[in-house]
Amino acid sequence: MHDELAALLVSRAGLDPPAWALEARVRGALESVRPFMERHGGDVELLGLEGGVARLRLLGTCNGCK
Repeated sequence: MHDELAALLVSRAGLDPPAWALEARVRGALESVRPFMERHGGDVELLGLEGGVARLRLLGTCNGCK
């Protein structure tokens, strides 16, 4: 909650959000899709963030997902 508020304030000030704010948003997004992926035998892991690009590892046997 505090991270989201801090990121919002930084954004409103016209500054780029700090790296931890982007990572929190990416992790939140991954958590929201994880249940769907698990139902299909898969999962996802965040390997890292660099230059605003998320590197992910897709895990498991997720077959036929689109």
